[in-house]
Amino acid sequence: MLDHLTIHVSNLEASKAWYGAALKPLGVRIIKEVPEGKACGFGSTFPSFWIAESCLLGGGAAGGGAGGGGGDGRRQAHFAFQAPSRAKVREFYAAALAAGGQGNGAPGFRPQYHPMYYGAFALDPDGYNVEAVKHMPEGLAEWFGLVVRMLRAALQQLLAAVPGLAPLLAPVVKQEPAAAAAAEPEAAKPPKGSGKAD
Repeated sequence: MLDHLTIHVSNLEASKAWYGAALKPLGVRIIKEVPEGKACGFGSTFPSFWIAESCLLGGGAAGGGAGGGGGDGRRQAHFAFQAPSRAKVREFYAAALAAGGQGNGAPGFRPQYHPMYYGAFALDPDGYNVEAVKHMPEGLAEWFGLVVRMLRAALQQLLAAVPGLAPLLAPVVKQEPAAAAAAEPEAAKPPKGSGKAD
């Protein structure tokens, strides 16, 4: 059900150090950092608990998860729900707005998080930033494209580690399979005003 939760802090570095020390005995560590969003995600295998610096209700950037709400200066919490498909992300967004919510980031890809990250953000009646997100590829072509990209990245790492292999495998690395190109996500860049700097 819940995909991730974000709380906002006044000092990212101080909170990062505190949570890093406090959660270490539980096997929780920093999994992902988003420097441009002044945020980092903790977890054991997936970043499910996030901290982000200084986002106040009504004081954040317009759209896409950075702020919004009643403007009373309270620190905002952000939470995201897993969606089974991109269509359901779009349905969530439409339903949230129809129920009186405010749009805070239209449905779309957020490649700054990872290539298949597809989410939508809406503010609830109290200004909390609620998200629906779909992480995984959809359809055989996208799965195939993801596998090809992972294999090519691994091959490039191997070539970097063993320079003598480069002349032998360079044509393989440079070649971009047509199927992989066709499997790129439907949106190359995120919608205007989108992001998860929760």
